[in-house]
Amino acid sequence: MKIKGILIDPANAEISPVFIDKEDAVQAINNLIESRVFTTIQVDDHNTLYVDDEALINGKSRDVKNYWKWLSHPQPIVGRAFLLGHNEEGESVDTSFVPQRVGEYAIRHNVEIVKL
Repeated sequence: MKIKGILIDPANAEISPVFIDKEDAVQAINNLIESRVFTTIQVDDHNTLYVDDEALINGKSRDVKNYWKWLSHPQPIVGRAFLLGHNEEGESVDTSFVPQRVGEYAIRHNVEIVKL
């Protein structure tokens, strides 16, 4: 079963919808965000950002283009992120965001990330 998420790529200033296999979600997310280990940021009651847990120690932090911010999250984020939805049981489901709406929340260097 495929689920739809949104990939945020700050270095290339891109936001794009991506479908992943629900059964292989962990590996798919790690591949998309170019990480070995991810952590999560709950952005609202139904959506979660998956981000590289080692971004500050694996070299991504050296390039200022990798830094960005989700407006409702107090800390900067480094590197790519993948936005997925979740249901009341905590299972991954399609995100309720659309790429244009993500662009309202994801900011890099006070410049909008391109909305695809």
